[in-house]
Amino acid sequence: MGLSNLSPHLHTEKCNDLVTKYTQCVEKHPVGKFLNECSHYEKAIRQCFKEEKLIKRANSKTTCERLTHLSD
Repeated sequence: MGLSNLSPHLHTEKCNDLVTKYTQCVEKHPVGKFLNECSHYEKAIRQCFKEEKLIKRANSKTTCERLTHLSD
């Protein structure tokens, strides 16, 4: 699928649910995956991972700013 690490502990429940549905779709339609049968799940997973990344980035920036102020 070409996506990032799909390990459940790295993602939200929402994203993990999409990964599960994608996996089930691919298992149910082994040839269909080559015919974009499950592509809607791939798009949803990419979007979900992107949202997670943006949230993590914002949280990291906030934490960094807080730590910088503490060290002053």
